[in-house]
Amino acid sequence: MPGVPLVYTKGLERVLGQPLPGEALVTLTLETRNGPTQPVSREVYPSRDALEGVLESSMEQRMRETYAQLDALLLQLGPS
Repeated sequence: MPGVPLVYTKGLERVLGQPLPGEALVTLTLETRNGPTQPVSREVYPSRDALEGVLESSMEQRMRETYAQLDALLLQLGPS
């Protein structure tokens, strides 16, 4: 539902062979701005080191691929 956030924690994985301690706090909302509704994810990490470790990993590329696959699926399914 637009405007209603989904908030959860996400355990951090090993990045570049090193474990990252702690969890990230994730807030997912659906926002409509000049067009279709889009998912917006905001993540807060327990430390700068954890954030930098995630940024150095391939996580961003994997997330882009995931959203591209979701876009394709939603186009295939069409309007509900």
